[in-house]
Amino acid sequence: MDLAEGVHRALSLQALGQGVDIQLGMAIDSIKATLVVKRRLSCEMVKYWHQAQENIVNLPLANGWGEKHQFFVQWKHIEAKAAACYYHGLILDEGNTEKSHGMAVAALQAVEELLKESKKTCEAFNTTAPLSS
Repeated sequence: MDLAEGVHRALSLQALGQGVDIQLGMAIDSIKATLVVKRRLSCEMVKYWHQAQENIVNLPLANGWGEKHQFFVQWKHIEAKAAACYYHGLILDEGNTEKSHGMAVAALQAVEELLKESKKTCEAFNTTAPLSS
């Protein structure tokens, strides 16, 4: 069952998401990486984690790790969305209009909600068997 095509697809999408996560981390550490680059990477990460989440939901993961793995993918998807909203908000805040500042505030408020949801999903991941911290 662990070698089924759907499992491979979900795991490859997860690997792509984690790879882009590493790229985003490198961009964050780089003084040359612009906000636009960071937003593009975070949006790409959202796409991969979303696809991984869609694929993993349809799999019969009854090996004891299935539910935990689903929480992990969901958690990473939410974090990716928060990063994308954050960088989008920062880009909007660079605008010189009242409207752009208002949209930036709305984006950053969305980030706050996503981080609350991320924390809940992280806690669910940590309390799902097998237990971890």
